[in-house]
Amino acid sequence: MIMEEKNNVYKNKYKVLIPTSGLGQRLGEITKYTNKSLVRVGKKPVVSYIIESYPKDVELVITTGYFSGQVKEFIKMAYPERKISFVNVKKYRGQGSSLGYSMLQAQKQLRCPFILHVADTIVKDKISPPSHNWCGGFKGGGSASYSSFTVSSKKVQKINKKGALDFDFLHIGLVGIKDYKDFWDALEFLYNKNPKDGGLNDCMAINLMLERGSNFSVKEFKQWHDAGNIESLSQARKEIGDNFSNLDKTDESISIFKDFVIKFFYDSKIIKQRIERAKILNKVTPKIEKYGKNFYRYKYIEGDLYSETANTSNFKDFLSWAKYNLWPLEKKIDEEKFANECYKFYHDKTKKRINKFISLNSIN
Repeated sequence: MIMEEKNNVYKNKYKVLIPTSGLGQRLGEITKYTNKSLVRVGKKPVVSYIIESYPKDVELVITTGYFSGQVKEFIKMAYPERKISFVNVKKYRGQGSSLGYSMLQAQKQLRCPFILHVADTIVKDKISPPSHNWCGGFKGGGSASYSSFTVSSKKVQKINKKGALDFDFLHIGLVGIKDYKDFWDALEFLYNKNPKDGGLNDCMAINLMLERGSNFSVKEFKQWHDAGNIESLSQARKEIGDNFSNLDKTDESISIFKDFVIKFFYDSKIIKQRIERAKILNKVTPKIEKYGKNFYRYKYIEGDLYSETANTSNFKDFLSWAKYNLWPLEKKIDEEKFANECYKFYHDKTKKRINKFISLNSIN
């Protein structure tokens, strides 16, 4: 038992790098108001699947850039118990920005074996610690949109660029780095050689390591979902399931966890309004536990939608409950003002939502 505990401690002496600094351009309008790592799949955003793939005592290093405030706020709200270091990447768009550049900004925090887990990769298989160098691979599908690699005697021979015809595995953006000094030396060498290279990435550094004599084994993942482009995101949502009925919007979303719910609004004014509304409604709504600029969190309560359980018997009980809990007369307002308020709520708000839906979905 003591030996097993020691081994577990040894295994977890590594960190995980999650680069979220990029623009997520392959997702188009979906990332207009938020970071790609916060796009929802099933009940949770992509970054939640990544974080929950690792033991709680493993430190996470997260690079931020595009909508950095949202990324930090959500992760701190959802995972307050995790040890996390955030690294701000100032140059996350334009000339000289790249995955490789973003990774180099986190170099000081990663002077130890680490795992690179890109922000749009979801896997269901268990992830091995970086006790040796390995590349995560997936068998199946074409390489038009992905790098790939060839294997001989269970060793990676070379990582190919997108579109390669002869390959054994697709490169899924999940890599274990035991020889971290060699990796940083290779990546730094390539960056200094051409600082403006927007394509600099982990694959180029690994290829240089291979040329210099390093070994990388293959770690096959049977279930891999790419949430980084519109088509594969749609497929991931279908295959992962765990859905709930909700109309997806680009500037707001809801995530459901075991004990709490987190809501996101791009418009920070809505967050303030929701907090004030919760104070007025008091015990009628779930208690808000935490809130920030773009997110608020409240307790999850198990239950059914009343619209799905209403009948002639319990509807009387509902009206009685509503009379004393929802409709007590706080102050009297004149009929004209009341009518105007109702018109704003039922007519103007509905029209605004319809126009927004038409605009977001490019409907003529």
